[in-house]
Amino acid sequence: QVQFKVGNQKFFKTISIETVKPNRIKIEYQFADSLLTLKNANDSIKIQAQWLFGNVAKHLKANVICQMSQVTNPFPKYKAFTFLSPELKFEGNSQHLFEGTLNQNGNTKFLPKIISNGASSLLSLNFITNVIEKSGNINTDNTSILYCPFNKLVGIKVPNIDSYLYTNTKNNIEIITLNPYGNITNSEPLRLQIWQMETTYWYESDGYDYPDYIAKHKNNIYL
Repeated sequence: QVQFKVGNQKFFKTISIETVKPNRIKIEYQFADSLLTLKNANDSIKIQAQWLFGNVAKHLKANVICQMSQVTNPFPKYKAFTFLSPELKFEGNSQHLFEGTLNQNGNTKFLPKIISNGASSLLSLNFITNVIEKSGNINTDNTSILYCPFNKLVGIKVPNIDSYLYTNTKNNIEIITLNPYGNITNSEPLRLQIWQMETTYWYESDGYDYPDYIAKHKNNIYL
């Protein structure tokens, strides 16, 4: 309760105070590699839970939710290159990956069946894990790891001139292929197309409505 005193008048207000319970269980992840890829995506991920006073947290219920977001610049060494496709749109979402009970050793395993529709680059996975005590208290852990849904990635580097390129002008465009770990790798022949996008605007009115701008888009293969 909060008390306010203004002159000889006193005012009281009851407020709620939120308390946060600290975790009593330590939750650890064991991955097959530092990066999840298509090659190790079928390897089980292990969760180990242990009470802070040392005993294993056996036979407790647990669940795992995965939150995903796309990494814009996954490789700092090649930050001048773009690995995102403008034709694909990835919407970050959450997936329920596991719900079950820890064994007598306080651990369990699950397969990370990640749905990555619309992704064109590496994804950052945040595993939100809840281990529930017999009393109902919830212990939460957040563990993150990167996931590459491709065997190879193609990056493109174009001159950064006003966000567009001039026609009838020499423009140096670089292409690079990397493996999921960011190392240069050989690639099969790539098919490259350059499109010229034109947008025309004009002011139009039919005599009944207010005039407005109209846009028309036209795309042509340039190369």
